[in-house]
Amino acid sequence: MATVGGDYLAKFWDVRQPRSGLTIEAHHHEVLSCDWNKYNSNWFATGSVDKTVKIWDIRNPQRPLRTLFGHGFAVRNLRWSPHNKSQLMSASYDMSSIVWDVNLDEPLLEKLDHHTEFVLGVSYNQFIEGLVASCGWDCKVTTWMLGTDPKRS
Repeated sequence: MATVGGDYLAKFWDVRQPRSGLTIEAHHHEVLSCDWNKYNSNWFATGSVDKTVKIWDIRNPQRPLRTLFGHGFAVRNLRWSPHNKSQLMSASYDMSSIVWDVNLDEPLLEKLDHHTEFVLGVSYNQFIEGLVASCGWDCKVTTWMLGTDPKRS
């Protein structure tokens, strides 16, 4: 299990132990979100107030594998794809969602500026590959197939 917070740290826990087994300084600002990669149990991602997403390998926690830049404000939420081992989405207070492929030289696949307020959450459909959703402070849920225009509801 992993936890993140205002102390800039990511902590990794064995729930049978009273203290975290590994602690890393993940960012130089508050860390708002983290998620494990289901295909590679050593990889996890963190999103921060510093506007970045960082990809980590717990076998070498001294530095991130990759730092992703593309948001204008804090990264509020992120999720790895259940269908693609190198793809994840991030949600930001800049009112956008970004789909990334961390294995590409240019990792930003799609940036969607479809909300009129902070984007608070993103998710992939577990059963339909490419179907994603976001929700924002504007009280809207937006769903779309990757590569197409979003539909608001």
